[in-house]
Amino acid sequence: VRLKNTVNIPLNSLKANAEGLPEDRTKNVVMICASGARSLSGMLVMKSLGYQKVHNLDGGLQAAAEAGIELER
Repeated sequence: VRLKNTVNIPLNSLKANAEGLPEDRTKNVVMICASGARSLSGMLVMKSLGYQKVHNLDGGLQAAAEAGIELER
């Protein structure tokens, strides 16, 4: 399950999966997980890779679904 037009990269393969990451490290990047906890760890990884504008979707996919945002399955 994910938001439309997003790329799903599991946290444990984030560093190794650079081809799915934006080349421009100054663009906004939003980290998303089910509840918002793992994506905080993902933010730290992205910052360690040099990304400058990394954000966390507060509440994750659960909050997005509750807000009526359509998810892809």
